[in-house]
Amino acid sequence: MTKDDWVAERSREFASLCGRYVESWTGVAGSSPQFADPRVHCLQVLGLQVRLDDDAVWSVNTYEDDTAFGLRAVPEAMFRDKGPCGGIYRWRTLAELPIGQVKHVAVFADEGVLAQVNLQIGERPLLLIAGELDETGAKEHLFHTLDESVLVFTDSAAAELAPRTTSRRGLTRIGDWSLAVE
Repeated sequence: MTKDDWVAERSREFASLCGRYVESWTGVAGSSPQFADPRVHCLQVLGLQVRLDDDAVWSVNTYEDDTAFGLRAVPEAMFRDKGPCGGIYRWRTLAELPIGQVKHVAVFADEGVLAQVNLQIGERPLLLIAGELDETGAKEHLFHTLDESVLVFTDSAAAELAPRTTSRRGLTRIGDWSLAVE
């Protein structure tokens, strides 16, 4: 399997969520997954777990490629249902994330990995980015894409607010799925 084939397979995993109903979200995060800086409206988690209406559980986390991290969705409980978290990591119910029917899925690649996923759940957007936000000594945040955490935005425009150390100009749409309108 080529690298492009592998990334295409990851995009189809996210696409299979289109039309499904999200009932709840949980996340694995350090002690403070929400940044206090009002300019940064996101959660930073090691992984997400989404419970669907048919009791199926999907996990969203990152995978490591040669030089970058990308996103993946796996139709199994990789986190919470497998046991407790340890160290500084904690389970957190993510009630602020949208629930309802997944109406749209768009996936984007950058540097050969699945870098970003845009979802519309009900009437609300949800943006997932492989990356991290680091706090500087001046209490500013630097946005690193293609890094090992999952950044979760409920406002797509908020992803543009944090100063970046990496560019998102290389994003290429590799898939776009929507519910058929009847």
